[in-house]
This record gives sequence, C-alpha cells and structure tokens, in this order.
Amino acid sequence: GRFITFFVFLSMTAFFMQEVILEPFAGKIFKLTPGESTALSGMKDGGSILGIIFVILCISTFKLGSEKFWLITGCLISAVSLFLICVLGVSLADQALLKIAVLTLGIANGVFTAGILGTMMKLASEGQTENREGTRMGLWGASQAYAAGIAALISTSLVDIFSSFINQPAMSYGMVFSIQGMLFILSAFFGIYIINKSQTTDITLGMVN
Repeated sequence: GRFITFFVFLSMTAFFMQEVILEPFAGKIFKLTPGESTALSGMKDGGSILGIIFVILCISTFKLGSEKFWLITGCLISAVSLFLICVLGVSLADQALLKIAVLTLGIANGVFTAGILGTMMKLASEGQTENREGTRMGLWGASQAYAAGIAALISTSLVDIFSSFINQPAMSYGMVFSIQGMLFILSAFFGIYIINKSQTTDITLGMVN
C-alpha cells in the first residue's frame, strides 16, 4: 500500500511540475506574448484530452494495450517530450517546434492520466477481501493533491535556485524540465515494479494494517 501511495505521489509530482513554469518559460525564452503562452498551455490541455480519449478507444474499442501499459507509455513519452522542450530552449528557441513538443507532452500526459486512473481503480479492488476501495482511492487522491502543491513549489524554487548561479535562463528552466523528465522515467520503472508485484503476490493495497 505504501509503495503504491508513493508511486502516485512521485508520478503526479512529475505530472504537475511544468504547470507553473511553462508559460514564463515560453515567454522569456521563446518570446511568446502572454496570450500566446496561455494558448500554449491550452494546447497542452487539449492534447491531454486527446490522449485520454485515445487510451479509452484503444482499450475499450480496439482492445489494444492495458491501463498498465498506457500508464508506463505515458510516463516515458512525457519524459522524452520534456527533454525535447529542454533542448529547444537551450539551443533552437523555435516556436513551431515548441508547440509540437508541448502538444506531444499534453497527449502523453493524457495517456498517462487515463492509464493511472484505470490502474488505480483496478488495484483498489485487489488484495485483501475487505471493502477498502474507498479508503484506498481516498488515500491516493490525497497523495495526488499533495503532489500538485509540492510540485509547484519545487519547480518554481528550482528555477530560482538555478538562476542564482547560472546566468542563462534557458538553462535554468531546462534543468527543471530535465528533472521532471527523470522523475517520469523513475515513475515508469517504479510503476513496473509495483504492477509486477501486485500481479505475483497478494499484497495489501491502500492503508496498511
């Protein structure tokens, strides 16, 4: 139970880290206007919706993949997209490529969202026979909420810290996006471990006794 709670916290921290720094990054490094940077965030959110719909169609209609497969896939593609955003900021600063990278990140985030929700719903009913689904989902929901707040604090603080000794804003933001990408990769490997463990042992999920 503690492992899954930590997994939710870790992956959702990675998920939320770019929320408060993407628009300032786009404005400062790519010279986007406030309206354009807001539209960029909207593009990411739209991509997330597309990613969720894609996974739902794949699983329910085309029988392609599972919630667990798409969870891991979403983590890894999100990481690649973040590394690409980092590279674009440091070297190219091409607005068109940034929009493609952000849209890809949004779609990958949507794939991850659909995957983790489906996986959590399945894992919540596994394990012991007691009716603990509500408790488990509540615990994981609280973990997600804490992650959202902490992620915003971490990302903005890291940008400020890196900027204090690196006189290149693009590099400061890029390092934070890279850290976020590495957290997604770590989440993917940790998720594989949790999923395999849940399939091979009768572990207690949610609150520990």
